[in-house]
Amino acid sequence: MLAKLAALKKRFERKKDAAPASPQAKKKLDLQAAVAAAGLADAYEFVGDGLGGSADARRAVKKATGETVVLKLRYSVRQCQNEVAATKLYAAMGAKVPTTKVVGTAAGKLLPILEQELVGGETLLALTEQKETDPAAAERVEAARGNLCSHFLLDCLLANWDVVGGRGGDNILVQADGSAYRVDNAGVLSIRAQGGPRLEWCGVVSELHVMRDAADGNKQCGNVFFDVTDDQIRDQFASLHSHLASCRGSEGRLLLGFTEADHEIFDERLRYVEQYLVHTEAVPAAALCPLPDEGLVEALREMGFAEEAARQALQNSHNNSDLAITLLTQES
Repeated sequence: MLAKLAALKKRFERKKDAAPASPQAKKKLDLQAAVAAAGLADAYEFVGDGLGGSADARRAVKKATGETVVLKLRYSVRQCQNEVAATKLYAAMGAKVPTTKVVGTAAGKLLPILEQELVGGETLLALTEQKETDPAAAERVEAARGNLCSHFLLDCLLANWDVVGGRGGDNILVQADGSAYRVDNAGVLSIRAQGGPRLEWCGVVSELHVMRDAADGNKQCGNVFFDVTDDQIRDQFASLHSHLASCRGSEGRLLLGFTEADHEIFDERLRYVEQYLVHTEAVPAAALCPLPDEGLVEALREMGFAEEAARQALQNSHNNSDLAITLLTQES
């Protein structure tokens, strides 16, 4: 426990030290230089400015075909591996995601380069800002929410905390018909969106609560998923099981490309959801949340968080200190 608390405090201090800097400062990996280092300079021509997001991203034209795509520079091969696998799983379930693949690695740096299908539309964030004065925008927001909610369980299983985006919809592109694309799935399972490993892991899918709770949980996701019911999750679980059969090999392993550890994490979380759905018919959801770990409460207090807020975050996250810090430090 002492080692865990020390690691927790160390990570939080690093986060505090970096806080005053622009979000761009940490992620200023040079995509254009990486493309050249990977021997791809003759294959792409960059157009326009950077696109933002969890890593350096820019539009580029493929010289061989004239097609415009998005290139992204990620922090690790493992992060790319999981992002491509998650995209395949979303697509297999019928969720809207851009086609994504690894096209190269910057020599000597092991920084992988992703090529992603360019998706048009407006961000959910922009439409949400317009909806009070624009009825058409309001209709598209509700259509997009319905589309996103139909795959809420998969977001939870993948621990895709940033699926909606840290600004409240910047990771979602909405088409004219209201269909919604999840365009940034870098932070799934054991990898954070910024590329580092999550501090701790467990099979408890606390996202089932946290990502529906805009008040005390993940605010950005909660504003989208607040009205997803357990009955809807139960229907999504049944559909997911039927689709997963076609994604598994003869030994029952998912054939999507996740890392070995993340295969096991995903299946452990799948088992948790199955048990959750058995118990929720008889037990209130709040009763499934454990009491906050007193040692973690004290550690968070020493970091400067209010005790009541620390307790709430730990309860919502099932004492996952990494997620608790994310909840406590998310944008207000």
